[in-house]
Amino acid sequence: MMLTQHCHCGRSHREVVCGETGEEGEEERYGCSLVCGRELNCGNHLCELSCHPAPCPPCPLLPAHVTACPCGATPLSALLSPDQSRTSCLDPVPTCNRSCGRVLPCSTKAEPHFCPAGCHEGPCPRCEKSRLVRCRCGRGSTRVECQNLEGIGDFVCDKPCNKMKSCGRHRCNTRCCMDANHQCTLVCGKRLRCGIHNCMEQCHRGHCEQCWEYSYEELTCHCGAEILYPPLPCGTRPPTCKRVCARMHSCDHNVFHSCHNEEECPPCTVLTVKMCMGEHEKRYNIPCHIADVSCGMPCGKDLPCGRHKCLKLCHRGACTDSLAQQCRQPCQTPRKYCSHVCGETCHVGSECPDIPCKAEVVLTCKCGRMKERVLCGASSSGIMQQAFHKILSKDLGAKIRDLQSGHSVSLGRVSLASLSRDKDSLDCDEVCAQIERNRTLAEALGITSPVLDPLESPLPKYPSTLLDQARRDTAVAASLEEELKSFVDSVMKSQGPGDQARRHKFQPMANHERRMVHELAPHYGCDSLSYDSEPLRHVTVSTKKCRAKFPTLSLMKMLDKERLKVATPTPVNLPSERGSSPGKISGPLEIERTKTPAVREPVTDYFADNLS
Repeated sequence: MMLTQHCHCGRSHREVVCGETGEEGEEERYGCSLVCGRELNCGNHLCELSCHPAPCPPCPLLPAHVTACPCGATPLSALLSPDQSRTSCLDPVPTCNRSCGRVLPCSTKAEPHFCPAGCHEGPCPRCEKSRLVRCRCGRGSTRVECQNLEGIGDFVCDKPCNKMKSCGRHRCNTRCCMDANHQCTLVCGKRLRCGIHNCMEQCHRGHCEQCWEYSYEELTCHCGAEILYPPLPCGTRPPTCKRVCARMHSCDHNVFHSCHNEEECPPCTVLTVKMCMGEHEKRYNIPCHIADVSCGMPCGKDLPCGRHKCLKLCHRGACTDSLAQQCRQPCQTPRKYCSHVCGETCHVGSECPDIPCKAEVVLTCKCGRMKERVLCGASSSGIMQQAFHKILSKDLGAKIRDLQSGHSVSLGRVSLASLSRDKDSLDCDEVCAQIERNRTLAEALGITSPVLDPLESPLPKYPSTLLDQARRDTAVAASLEEELKSFVDSVMKSQGPGDQARRHKFQPMANHERRMVHELAPHYGCDSLSYDSEPLRHVTVSTKKCRAKFPTLSLMKMLDKERLKVATPTPVNLPSERGSSPGKISGPLEIERTKTPAVREPVTDYFADNLS
């Protein structure tokens, strides 16, 4: 039942259901949003409160209620004399000379605003300051003037929420979001276990439910012997059949696989005899399903040029490329001005081009010590001399690089005069003559050791770090090199196969000593690795008989040669006095001579290395 309910001031009413408001025995009234407006007990002012039950409060301007100025800072007794006291609510309330200081409605705990006007009656003027206003999600803020706070409403920022939704897959992209649950409203869309349909439920966590679609048709295997009767859940696979496959096959061999639901049958694995693709020979024990069989021999078919045969391994199809039918093999026609072949790309129907021959020839001197590989360069235009000059210029550049590295080289073999007049041999140089003299002298002295070419055995290039460390700690370097020499010597004298690796373990040593072994091992044909951790870290070297070698000059001998090259003071040859033996120095100089004996210049012995 609907009843008409009036407000307290009697200016508004509304329709409500009986019993929803008010208590039993009370008049059913409510408070509207209008100002009360009823006359106060003073008879001069109206009630300014919102609609409320009667009676209205007494007039706030009565002399009994007003005891201080409007701001409340100064009592009226200090502002009015006894003969000027207020007698009615219509008498004005005196003001003091202080500021109002009342808290304005726009104030907050973080930013309190106070009325800046002087002590006054009535409502305070509008605030002229600004206040920091936060958005509804609390992550954004902006500063707004207090006069515009009523029209701004709820401030909304531009920051997306980016929180994970309830499904755990999607994120909320709502700007200035106030949702606490973040329920995902999208469709799941995942493929169901049937493999045919998608999940149409609201996006969720975990596995999707099973597909609720059902089939009401019979499901059989491919041959129709096995049957599944409806209703069948969506995604049910055909039944398994153990009978032999009854399909048509490409070959006439017996079928050994059972009935299946795949469209293609398994390949036939019966072993057969097939001819290779190039029809060279028959290949045995080839599975039936393999169509292309290669024997691995060259094709050997005649190419379109009529001069060459196909060099590809046994293959199917044309021997030449479909885009370029021309033969790409080198021409084997002998050249006119030398014994080499043409070597250019096959050119049927045209003569061989008259260009310098690009084949390499070996030139030697008369004694056979010097050998040079050069281009033949033979042609009708006589470009042989230019080809020789080009090769010899390259050899000269290589020798200059060796000379800059500190090694001695012979420039006799790279001079243009080293070519003889007939251009088919090299002239012997000074080194050849020196070797011939040494050989003659060795025969005279009965020395059977071969005479070596000093230029053919260059000095080893030891790293500068190894040389510096060996100079500082000569005893340790000599011990390590001697141990490495013994290992290499035992490997070279072993009776086992040449490709069998052998290893040697050094004792644990310091870091700088291990570095010496690592840098010295390659000069003896060894590989080195460090194992274990400190303080048991050691080096293990390994090599094979076919790789083991000795350097032309050991590390210790190189250091000894460096010490001999150090400049020493030359002894002074003074004339001998009378009565003294020739060459003998007496007096104070004799004492100096005994203290610093003269050091003779080392004499080069070309047979020292051969006799040792």
